[in-house]
Amino acid sequence: MGVDVFALTLFTLSHLWPHVQASSLVRLNTGLRVARGQSVFVTAGELQLHIDGVSEACKVEVVLTEPITQRVGKLTPQVFDCQFFPDEVKYVHNGSPLLEEDTVMLRVYRFTETETFVEAVLLKIHVVEPQRSLTELGNVPLVVSEFYSLSNAINSSVLTFKTQPDVICTVRLLSSEINVPMLGQLVVEDPESMPASEPGPRRGRHTGIACPGNKACDHNTREVEFLKTDCAEFLTSGLKYQHLSPPSPEIDYIPIRVEFRDQTSRAMLETESIWIPVLIQGAMQNQPPNAAFMPTFILEVDQFILTPMTTAALDAKDDETPQAQLIFNVTKPPAEGYITHLDDHTKTAFSFSWQDLNEMKIAYQPPNSSHTARRNYEVRKW
Repeated sequence: MGVDVFALTLFTLSHLWPHVQASSLVRLNTGLRVARGQSVFVTAGELQLHIDGVSEACKVEVVLTEPITQRVGKLTPQVFDCQFFPDEVKYVHNGSPLLEEDTVMLRVYRFTETETFVEAVLLKIHVVEPQRSLTELGNVPLVVSEFYSLSNAINSSVLTFKTQPDVICTVRLLSSEINVPMLGQLVVEDPESMPASEPGPRRGRHTGIACPGNKACDHNTREVEFLKTDCAEFLTSGLKYQHLSPPSPEIDYIPIRVEFRDQTSRAMLETESIWIPVLIQGAMQNQPPNAAFMPTFILEVDQFILTPMTTAALDAKDDETPQAQLIFNVTKPPAEGYITHLDDHTKTAFSFSWQDLNEMKIAYQPPNSSHTARRNYEVRKW
């Protein structure tokens, strides 16, 4: 879950990393400022595109195939006109406390009767702390005392909502949308699964019971996968965090979205996403990923031949992250040719997932020029 750098050497390789902010189609691109967990509209004050009046159409597409972009939020709609309305294009932050900035890649298309112009644009997102929040973390954190155990319950000492008169306050669980928590799950006690009391010495309420086989204990709970409830009920339902995946970092999160609606019209007034931290005692600090031991970090390519990469040439590991969720970011592209995704090998890939690498969907496209001697290039990824 940290950052490390890997170098991959390409032999007999070649497409220069394109400048993502060419001046021909972009007039203004200052980036966005968004409050953590909230949303903001894109206006002409942040993004302006050249419209010459000759083009038949001009469209902007949000690129979804770059996993290094939109890591803590999402820009919608996916396609919109170059002359968009002030309340049409919106970036929604998912509440993550992990990053102070995000990036959205846009692809601008301008069509004429004879030509189509295409340009990639990076829209920077700067995350700031909200001036006015709908929630406030309490002075009692959620704590897991040991691996595989339960935390204390979520209540008003852990989190409070700044509710108002004539306003309906609702909580939604976001786990199904953003794959958090990563190391455990949200649970609630299930009375129906409670075993009948057995004769013998009575156990104290704090008596610990070892988990057999170093695995998760049966705490007579059930997982809460989907949740939409009243804010007051959320704090009184006895919801707890259960740790499931050691070894792990010392912190995990429970992501929720808080919604305020008008009591009469049910119209949405305000929304905010927040990640409730869970402290895991006895866990280690987050460590960066490492290059795997077996790969050669060398890819041999014939001239002109599109060549897929494999995990035999490039691989990495992270003890705290599922392998399929690892992301490679190309920080130093090859001097000639380009890295591409086989779903559309005409476009440069600036990042890719381990899953796509493992499925041989990532490839190197050499240049169209011919060379008589062997050539070496270096590509850096983190």
